[in-house]
Amino acid sequence: MENLFFLFPKLYPIHFHASNYFYYILQKSILTTHYDCSNIQIKENVFKKQEAVLMRKINKRVVSLGILAALVLSMTACSSGTTTSSTADAGDDTASTAGDTSTAEGGETSDTSNVGGEIEWLHIWPEYDEIWTEAVADFEAETGAKINVISMSWDKLSNSLQTYFAAGDAPDVMATFGTGTYKAMGVIEDLTPYLTENDNEWLDQFSPSAIGVGKVGENYYGIPLRSTATLLMYNKTIMDENGWTEPANLAEFEELLGKIKDAGYTPLICPGNPEGYQIAAVGNNLAEHELYKSGKLETPEYLTGRVSDLSAEYTAAASKLREWFDNGYIDAAAPGMIREEAQQSFLTQKGVIFFANNNEYSDYVSGAEEAGFELGFMAMPAPDGVPTIVNNLGSDMWMVNSSSENKDTAIAWLKYLSSDEFMQKFADETGSVVGNKNVTYSNPDVQQFADIFSSVNSYKINTDYVSNACNIDINMEFVNFLLDPSYTPEAFGEYAANAWAQNIAENAN
Repeated sequence: MENLFFLFPKLYPIHFHASNYFYYILQKSILTTHYDCSNIQIKENVFKKQEAVLMRKINKRVVSLGILAALVLSMTACSSGTTTSSTADAGDDTASTAGDTSTAEGGETSDTSNVGGEIEWLHIWPEYDEIWTEAVADFEAETGAKINVISMSWDKLSNSLQTYFAAGDAPDVMATFGTGTYKAMGVIEDLTPYLTENDNEWLDQFSPSAIGVGKVGENYYGIPLRSTATLLMYNKTIMDENGWTEPANLAEFEELLGKIKDAGYTPLICPGNPEGYQIAAVGNNLAEHELYKSGKLETPEYLTGRVSDLSAEYTAAASKLREWFDNGYIDAAAPGMIREEAQQSFLTQKGVIFFANNNEYSDYVSGAEEAGFELGFMAMPAPDGVPTIVNNLGSDMWMVNSSSENKDTAIAWLKYLSSDEFMQKFADETGSVVGNKNVTYSNPDVQQFADIFSSVNSYKINTDYVSNACNIDINMEFVNFLLDPSYTPEAFGEYAANAWAQNIAENAN
């Protein structure tokens, strides 16, 4: 059954984005009839427990809305699709009740003995199941607690959390990429009291950039697992052979792009599919340079999504992006290019600089070794007088359900997952830059990522209200802008400003 988007045509006429639209509807207490549970596969004993609670809560809510029949039909479809592991997605989305048959060596945390309790924990990294299984077994043996594990792939998280929160039956601890919307919905726990107790003992374990990603206003709602950002990965072998060096500022970066083009290579590989992707990363970075100059970027109003006077800054960013595109610094096929195509262009040495996520590092190292070249990394340079900014520096985080009946167990589990011992183990085995600042990195490339993250500025918007999808729309509009030569930078700047103005007017109470 499809979401009833057609019933609400006036909510946000620019574009619809399913996940953010859902939150908008939920905030207005309008429950849609779409419960897509096909993304979650869990063992039957766990599902039956969740199904019973879920049906009790749904039955209370839907009667007053007159849509009980539709929801029951949806739940019937869910139950038939989630108790088996033989579907096409079974390899991506799995869940289990972790056993007690093995014990990990690492990861001790303070004040967890005999904590007891039972919680559900949702993560989105099935590729690390061996690490998680050991951690769960160790924690359960140490504390007497029980953790029921739900695992799914990262791309299915948003839709699954929608379903959980709509039913009032979200797991106790969940992975997330951001906290602002969930905080505005009132469904996640304020973790500030736990972080700041004993003179900030837990808070001081984290790097400021990592823990800051989950901050809304002055309070913390997320615990970082690892840091993630789009950086410039480059072919160091080609750079060295041509005597090119890392640019110190944006002017030198533009000069380098010209030299690379003249040498017959694609200077900058930045795919635009889906949702603007790395084209948007370039455009937003350029916009944030301008926002820093105008004094808006560091204000509380901007960081909580309450500034719409953005036209001049986005006009300048669009103008520079168009200039690079027209000059051939960005591949003409970039607007429709997907990540795999961009990877192929980089690894076959057709292009020299590639906007890529640091968590994809291991893939590129092996690919570069096979192709016979060395990798280099840097953040996108900024104009003189502007600090180096990574516009999408974020963290894969954990958040706690505010309705959890075992918050002590949930907090103890998060302290374990962020402990020096476990974080060191996770970093060593995955090549990740983790949120714990006490971790050391034996791999010099990963250490360079950590150094970049600790030295750059980042200004992540965490709205203190339930936002619509205007940021996604702006990302996609960068692609539309490049595809239409008649689309002026001034019109793009006006589009971005109007998108935020409408979002604020409709949603920021």
